Amino acid sequence: LLLMQLGHQEQRISFRARQVDILITEENGEPLAVIEVKRTLDSDRDQARRQGFDYANGTGARFVVLSDSDLYEIYDQDKGGRDYDSKFCGKFRLTRFSPEDGAILNILRAGLR
Repeated sequence: LLLMQLGHQEQRISFRARQVDILITEENGEPLAVIEVKRTLDSDRDQARRQGFDYANGTGARFVVLSDSDLYEIYDQDKGGRDYDSKFCGKFRLTRFSPEDGAILNILRAGLR
């Protein structure tokens, strides 16, 4: 529902596609983002980042999103160097969402690229 509220059409959101937890495609069918979902990012962050970036590289998706359904971390493959931290765009928690978090969430909004 969150992705559809951000303007993504339901048919562009695939669950468990090509081993990816969630794959978002653009209107032309090209992969835009992979979302790697873990039970908790507190203890699974390193594994989630490796998996998310591996899947993004395999599909050609620009964005990697890690989530435990409350915390969302967003990475942009076109940003920074070769390390994960340089690709980090920001994070937000749905349960503590603030107006400042809107700019980070907008990275995932359809049509803003």
